[in-house]
Amino acid sequence: MSKCFNPDCLTENYPKDDTCKNCGSKLLLKNRYRAVRIIGEGGFGRTFYGIDDQKTAGSRCIIKQFLPQAQGTSNKKKAKTLFAQEARQLEKLGTHPQIPKFFDYFTQDGRQYLLQEFVDGDNLAQELALEGVFDEGKIRDLLLNLLPVLKFVHENKVIHRDIKPENIIRRRSDNQLFLVDFGASKVVQNVDLAITSTVIGSAQYSAPEQTFGKTNYYSDLYSLGVTCLHLMTGVEPFDLFDTREGEWIWRDYLLNNPIQNDLARVLNKLVEGASNKRYQWVDEVLDALKQKEAETLISLEAKSSANLYFERGNHYLELQDYKNALDCFENVIRIDPNYGFAYQRRDFTSMQLAKISRKNNLSLRVQKMLQLSPLVVSGAIAFYAFLPTSGGVVDYINPMEAESVEVPSSNSSVGLEPSRYYELGNRAYDEQRYNVAIIHYNSALRGDPNFVDAYNNRGISHHALGEYQEAIADYERIMELDPSYMRAYYNRGNAYKSLGEDQKAIANYLQAIELDPTYTNAHYNLGNIYREIGEAQKAIAQYDKVIEIDPNYKNAYYNRGIANYSLENHEQAIKDNTETLRIDNTDTNALINRGNSHFALANYPQAMADYNRAIELKPDYQIAYYNRGNVYRVLENYDLAIQDYQKSIELNPNHLDSYNNMALSYEKMGNIDRAIEEYQKAIAINPNYQLAIDNLNRLQNNNP
Repeated sequence: MSKCFNPDCLTENYPKDDTCKNCGSKLLLKNRYRAVRIIGEGGFGRTFYGIDDQKTAGSRCIIKQFLPQAQGTSNKKKAKTLFAQEARQLEKLGTHPQIPKFFDYFTQDGRQYLLQEFVDGDNLAQELALEGVFDEGKIRDLLLNLLPVLKFVHENKVIHRDIKPENIIRRRSDNQLFLVDFGASKVVQNVDLAITSTVIGSAQYSAPEQTFGKTNYYSDLYSLGVTCLHLMTGVEPFDLFDTREGEWIWRDYLLNNPIQNDLARVLNKLVEGASNKRYQWVDEVLDALKQKEAETLISLEAKSSANLYFERGNHYLELQDYKNALDCFENVIRIDPNYGFAYQRRDFTSMQLAKISRKNNLSLRVQKMLQLSPLVVSGAIAFYAFLPTSGGVVDYINPMEAESVEVPSSNSSVGLEPSRYYELGNRAYDEQRYNVAIIHYNSALRGDPNFVDAYNNRGISHHALGEYQEAIADYERIMELDPSYMRAYYNRGNAYKSLGEDQKAIANYLQAIELDPTYTNAHYNLGNIYREIGEAQKAIAQYDKVIEIDPNYKNAYYNRGIANYSLENHEQAIKDNTETLRIDNTDTNALINRGNSHFALANYPQAMADYNRAIELKPDYQIAYYNRGNVYRVLENYDLAIQDYQKSIELNPNHLDSYNNMALSYEKMGNIDRAIEEYQKAIAINPNYQLAIDNLNRLQNNNP
């Protein structure tokens, strides 16, 4: 999809549209960056997941839109400064391989945008929810991976000020940790450290001095320590601190998750309330973590990290996510080259990828395993004997093929409940990773072949990928299992609508309505189809039912207004758009449509008022200037009409009717040469624009 950037619209459009179908706003930033979905909102603005259309395969990116919610001029100015500051910080810090790269920072349509690298992965809060609390090995890995990043940040005289699990992302491709979101960061000189600044950051993770606006480099170390406590216990930081005793009680919450005393001492010193008792610099923490002999660290890495990667690899195998599974097993072998079963698992995942990509490179790996243990090899060969060997080259795993692959049981890989796979599928769908969602729903359906909700959501995922026939097959399977499952008919109607089979879509919407006469979306979509195929009266009847059920269904009023306008029921269209504006008095499209109906009824002052209001709300609304120009022209105020047509052309240089009507205005003023010039401009843009051709011929014949 292509999400509209207009804060008052945010309509989803087709992936290749250049302008919003609802409000007419541009869908591309700098003619290249397109928003796909909203992934976050806050006091400073809105964050989109986006793509770069100029890249051959579409490069993914994060688009931050400055849209402050702060009240008052000074607060908004501060918010604007912080947003610009994040751009400057990211441009400088994005050179580090574990900080998102800076792409661009600019203003368009009066709004500021920051573009940066998209890091494909889960943040640590999501990982905690999915995989459970972090053990000692993962905490050490977190500290040893992130502290060097923090050192780089501090060496550039920047304090992050908002370190928390949500701002640390583990990239899927290689498990690398990234530090993100520098919107709260601060550039400091040594003299600044004693100066009180704005209180900012997340309260549960903020150092005591930060709550008083006195941040320092060691404030980030405190936040990192609290982050570790949360990840180890799964308990919110506020609940890990005993305010009566003034001490952390995090160890009381370590259930079956032991931790060695040396790491506990490091964590306790990180979260010291008194800043002079805390680690002051990153290097101090790293030195404390590395005090153990190298042999002990190697042993810990071999026994803990290797096992961690091995277990995670098996988890990805269960999910049939072979690429990430392969990355995990490669990491096991890198850490411990004698981990024989890692080679076996790696070969299995490679086999699946080879079946998909026709790139079978297992022979070298089998030779490696022969060097380790003939017993391992014999087991691996037996393992391969049960695997399918055919398959074409595809970009993603074919879910239907994936269903035929059985992952053998192991002592470290336990399957999930169907409901858990279903939840994973819903999560992937929300992230618009529809292929991944389908794989999860497949897993849920293997565990429970009668899981109708999984069929339904898998069908919706197929629909999102444009695989309408596959979606229809899922909905029809639901109908076999539960003929009263209303949404199956509704969603099949949506699929048929996307296929252009309107009559089948209508039949399905009617069936959904029969099962649930109060389901407004079915009435609404049925009304839209009727309106699109020219059956406006039937469309109005459906919109009437929607409004009867839900008197605040804004779009039903809006589209009923369009249907009434097409029937020249302008009085009713005015009422419909007035109702739309009752629900949302900033809806500029409803203002334009109501103005058009007033214009058709020669209610020129009322039409003018609606167009003026639309321009007040949206100063770059091109069609509002054009329509207001038409009012001025009818009222014979040609100078103002020409000004509006010129503004319309400035906003849309290809708007032919603006050239034509401006030429008509010049004609009325007696400026024949200028009128001819404007007609010619329109014809130059579109040589088949018959209205301008006829007007030009008429004018030249009358003025030889």
